[in-house]
Amino acid sequence: MSRTIFLVRHAQSQNNALPEPLRVPDPDITELGQTQAEQVARWLATQHPTKLFCSGFYRALRTAQPIASHTRLTPFVRWDLFEQGGCYAGYEPGMLKGMPGLGAQEIRSRYPGWGVDPRITDQGWWNGNEYESESDARIRAEKVVDWMANDSELDGNRSVLVLHADFKRLVLESAFPMVCWKAFEDPFNTSVSTLTLESGAWRLVSYNSVSHLSSEWIT
Repeated sequence: MSRTIFLVRHAQSQNNALPEPLRVPDPDITELGQTQAEQVARWLATQHPTKLFCSGFYRALRTAQPIASHTRLTPFVRWDLFEQGGCYAGYEPGMLKGMPGLGAQEIRSRYPGWGVDPRITDQGWWNGNEYESESDARIRAEKVVDWMANDSELDGNRSVLVLHADFKRLVLESAFPMVCWKAFEDPFNTSVSTLTLESGAWRLVSYNSVSHLSSEWIT
Protein backbone atom coordinates (compact mmCIF):
# COMPACT_ATOMS: atom_id res chain seq x y z
CA MET A 1 0.00 0.00 0.00
CA SER A 2 1.67 3.23 -1.18
CA ARG A 3 0.51 6.73 -1.96
CA THR A 4 1.69 10.32 -2.35
CA ILE A 5 -0.07 13.31 -0.80
CA PHE A 6 0.51 16.94 -1.80
CA LEU A 7 -0.73 19.28 0.96
CA VAL A 8 -1.29 22.68 -0.66
CA ARG A 9 -2.15 25.81 1.27
CA HIS A 10 -4.68 28.00 -0.55
CA ALA A 11 -3.58 31.10 -2.47
CA GLN A 12 -3.47 34.51 -0.78
CA SER A 13 -6.98 35.44 0.32
CA GLN A 14 -8.33 38.95 0.69
CA ASN A 15 -8.28 38.36 4.45
CA ASN A 16 -4.57 37.55 4.34
CA ALA A 17 -4.00 41.07 3.00
CA LEU A 18 -6.25 42.82 5.55
CA PRO A 19 -6.05 43.61 9.30
CA GLU A 20 -8.31 41.43 11.46
CA PRO A 21 -11.11 43.99 12.01
CA LEU A 22 -11.72 44.20 8.23
CA ARG A 23 -11.80 40.48 7.51
CA VAL A 24 -14.89 38.65 6.26
CA PRO A 25 -16.05 35.06 6.94
CA ASP A 26 -15.38 33.55 3.51
CA PRO A 27 -13.16 35.75 1.31
CA ASP A 28 -12.10 35.43 -2.30
CA ILE A 29 -8.42 35.31 -3.27
CA THR A 30 -6.51 38.44 -4.31
CA GLU A 31 -5.06 39.23 -7.72
CA LEU A 32 -1.70 38.03 -6.39
CA GLY A 33 -3.46 34.93 -5.10
CA GLN A 34 -4.70 34.21 -8.62
CA THR A 35 -1.10 34.32 -9.84
CA GLN A 36 0.00 32.00 -7.02
CA ALA A 37 -2.80 29.56 -7.81
CA GLU A 38 -1.92 29.54 -11.48
CA GLN A 39 1.76 28.90 -10.75
CA VAL A 40 1.17 26.05 -8.29
CA ALA A 41 -1.28 24.54 -10.78
CA ARG A 42 1.38 24.55 -13.49
CA TRP A 43 3.88 22.92 -11.14
CA LEU A 44 1.45 20.29 -9.92
CA ALA A 45 0.67 19.32 -13.49
CA THR A 46 4.32 18.27 -13.85
CA GLN A 47 3.90 15.95 -10.86
CA HIS A 48 1.09 14.03 -12.55
CA PRO A 49 -1.42 13.94 -9.68
CA THR A 50 -4.38 11.60 -10.04
CA LYS A 51 -6.85 12.97 -7.48
CA LEU A 52 -7.78 16.47 -6.29
CA PHE A 53 -9.56 17.38 -3.06
CA CYS A 54 -10.24 20.78 -1.49
CA SER A 55 -12.04 22.38 1.44
CA GLY A 56 -15.35 24.20 1.06
CA PHE A 57 -13.94 27.63 1.85
CA TYR A 58 -14.13 29.91 -1.19
CA ARG A 59 -10.38 30.61 -1.17
CA ALA A 60 -9.68 26.86 -1.39
CA LEU A 61 -12.23 26.38 -4.18
CA ARG A 62 -10.70 29.28 -6.12
CA THR A 63 -7.22 27.77 -5.64
CA ALA A 64 -8.39 24.34 -6.78
CA GLN A 65 -9.96 25.75 -9.95
CA PRO A 66 -6.73 26.34 -11.96
CA ILE A 67 -5.26 23.12 -10.54
CA ALA A 68 -8.24 21.26 -11.99
CA SER A 69 -7.75 23.02 -15.32
CA HIS A 70 -4.03 22.24 -15.61
CA THR A 71 -4.22 18.67 -14.32
CA ARG A 72 -7.58 17.82 -15.94
CA LEU A 73 -8.76 16.40 -12.64
CA THR A 74 -12.28 16.75 -11.25
CA PRO A 75 -12.09 18.22 -7.73
CA PHE A 76 -13.94 16.69 -4.82
CA VAL A 77 -14.94 19.14 -2.07
CA ARG A 78 -14.38 17.43 1.28
CA TRP A 79 -16.16 18.71 4.37
CA ASP A 80 -13.27 17.97 6.76
CA LEU A 81 -10.45 20.00 5.15
CA PHE A 82 -11.63 23.41 6.43
CA GLU A 83 -9.48 25.77 8.48
CA GLN A 84 -9.36 25.38 12.27
CA GLY A 85 -12.30 27.22 13.79
CA GLY A 86 -14.77 26.75 10.95
CA CYS A 87 -16.59 29.56 9.16
CA TYR A 88 -17.25 32.53 11.43
CA ALA A 89 -17.55 36.30 11.64
CA GLY A 90 -15.61 38.45 14.09
CA TYR A 91 -12.12 38.28 15.52
CA GLU A 92 -12.30 38.87 19.28
CA PRO A 93 -12.46 35.77 21.53
CA GLY A 94 -15.95 35.20 22.83
CA MET A 95 -17.45 37.39 20.10
CA LEU A 96 -17.20 34.96 17.18
CA LYS A 97 -20.41 34.16 15.31
CA GLY A 98 -20.78 30.94 13.32
CA MET A 99 -21.62 31.38 9.64
CA PRO A 100 -23.03 28.85 7.17
CA GLY A 101 -20.31 28.64 4.53
CA LEU A 102 -21.20 27.65 0.97
CA GLY A 103 -23.91 25.03 0.61
CA ALA A 104 -23.81 21.96 -1.62
CA GLN A 105 -26.13 23.37 -4.26
CA GLU A 106 -24.27 26.68 -4.39
CA ILE A 107 -20.96 24.86 -4.85
CA ARG A 108 -22.42 22.74 -7.64
CA SER A 109 -23.84 25.87 -9.28
CA ARG A 110 -20.50 27.68 -9.23
CA TYR A 111 -18.46 24.59 -10.13
CA PRO A 112 -20.53 22.24 -12.30
CA GLY A 113 -19.34 18.67 -12.32
CA TRP A 114 -17.30 18.89 -9.13
CA GLY A 115 -17.90 16.25 -6.49
CA VAL A 116 -19.37 17.42 -3.18
CA ASP A 117 -19.06 15.59 0.12
CA PRO A 118 -22.52 14.36 1.24
CA ARG A 119 -21.73 15.84 4.67
CA ILE A 120 -22.09 19.30 3.06
CA THR A 121 -25.75 20.30 3.01
CA ASP A 122 -27.60 23.07 1.20
CA GLN A 123 -27.60 25.00 4.51
CA GLY A 124 -23.81 25.41 4.26
CA TRP A 125 -20.87 23.20 5.11
CA TRP A 126 -20.43 24.87 8.53
CA ASN A 127 -24.13 25.57 9.04
CA GLY A 128 -23.55 28.30 11.64
CA ASN A 129 -21.91 26.03 14.20
CA GLU A 130 -19.90 27.42 17.09
CA TYR A 131 -16.18 28.15 16.72
CA GLU A 132 -14.22 24.89 16.53
CA SER A 133 -11.73 24.46 19.38
CA GLU A 134 -8.11 23.48 18.75
CA SER A 135 -8.68 20.12 20.48
CA ASP A 136 -11.60 19.36 18.15
CA ALA A 137 -9.51 20.43 15.16
CA ARG A 138 -6.75 18.04 16.26
CA ILE A 139 -9.24 15.18 16.40
CA ARG A 140 -10.43 16.11 12.91
CA ALA A 141 -6.81 16.21 11.68
CA GLU A 142 -6.21 12.73 13.08
CA LYS A 143 -9.25 11.45 11.18
CA VAL A 144 -8.03 13.09 7.97
CA VAL A 145 -4.61 11.45 8.37
CA ASP A 146 -6.32 8.11 8.98
CA TRP A 147 -8.26 8.62 5.74
CA MET A 148 -5.07 9.59 3.91
CA ALA A 149 -3.33 6.45 5.14
CA ASN A 150 -6.06 3.84 4.93
CA ASP A 151 -8.66 4.72 2.32
CA SER A 152 -8.30 2.22 -0.52
CA GLU A 153 -9.40 4.94 -2.96
CA LEU A 154 -6.03 6.68 -2.45
CA ASP A 155 -3.87 3.55 -2.76
CA GLY A 156 -1.37 3.94 -5.58
CA ASN A 157 -2.55 7.48 -6.27
CA ARG A 158 -0.98 10.93 -6.12
CA SER A 159 -3.51 13.10 -4.35
CA VAL A 160 -3.62 16.89 -3.99
CA LEU A 161 -5.35 18.33 -0.91
CA VAL A 162 -6.03 22.09 -0.99
CA LEU A 163 -6.44 23.19 2.62
CA HIS A 164 -5.37 25.87 5.13
CA ALA A 165 -2.31 26.92 7.11
CA ASP A 166 -3.33 26.02 10.67
CA PHE A 167 -5.11 22.82 9.70
CA LYS A 168 -2.22 21.81 7.43
CA ARG A 169 0.06 22.10 10.45
CA LEU A 170 -2.28 19.93 12.54
CA VAL A 171 -2.35 17.29 9.81
CA LEU A 172 1.45 17.21 9.73
CA GLU A 173 1.61 17.04 13.54
CA SER A 174 -0.71 14.04 13.46
CA ALA A 175 1.27 12.29 10.74
CA PHE A 176 4.65 13.06 12.37
CA PRO A 177 4.00 13.38 16.12
CA MET A 178 7.70 13.21 17.07
CA VAL A 179 8.60 16.36 15.10
CA CYS A 180 8.69 19.76 16.83
CA TRP A 181 6.62 21.65 14.27
CA LYS A 182 6.83 24.93 16.19
CA ALA A 183 10.41 25.21 14.94
CA PHE A 184 9.22 25.31 11.33
CA GLU A 185 8.15 28.43 9.45
CA ASP A 186 4.46 29.02 8.83
CA PRO A 187 3.16 27.70 5.50
CA PHE A 188 3.29 30.23 2.66
CA ASN A 189 0.32 30.71 0.34
CA THR A 190 0.24 27.83 -2.20
CA SER A 191 3.20 26.19 -0.47
CA VAL A 192 3.37 22.44 -1.02
CA SER A 193 4.29 19.84 1.58
CA THR A 194 4.72 16.40 0.00
CA LEU A 195 4.24 13.16 1.93
CA THR A 196 4.61 9.56 0.83
CA LEU A 197 3.33 6.45 2.57
CA GLU A 198 5.39 3.30 2.19
CA SER A 199 4.85 0.11 4.19
CA GLY A 200 2.57 1.93 6.62
CA ALA A 201 5.07 4.72 7.44
CA TRP A 202 4.86 8.36 6.40
CA ARG A 203 7.87 10.13 4.90
CA LEU A 204 8.08 13.91 4.52
CA VAL A 205 9.56 14.62 1.09
CA SER A 206 9.26 18.42 1.23
CA TYR A 207 7.85 21.07 3.55
CA ASN A 208 6.46 24.47 2.62
CA SER A 209 7.99 24.39 -0.87
CA VAL A 210 7.39 27.48 -3.00
CA SER A 211 9.83 26.65 -5.79
CA HIS A 212 7.00 27.39 -8.23
CA LEU A 213 6.84 31.05 -7.14
CA SER A 214 9.09 34.00 -7.90
CA SER A 215 10.27 35.78 -4.76
CA GLU A 216 7.89 38.72 -5.26
CA TRP A 217 4.93 36.33 -5.28
CA ILE A 218 5.66 34.70 -1.91
CA THR A 219 3.29 35.64 0.90
